[in-house]
Amino acid sequence: MNKTRLPLSQVYRLLEPGPVVRVSTAGPRGPDVMAMSWYA
Repeated sequence: MNKTRLPLSQVYRLLEPGPVVRVSTAGPRGPDVMAMSWYA
């Protein structure tokens, strides 16, 4: 198999094909944010 050079914009799609979802919460200790890779 031969190596192929790809533009950086295409490489990101191979690593994470879907949109990145951020979940934010707020509680007694303050706000918090988490990035989710898999969601339904």
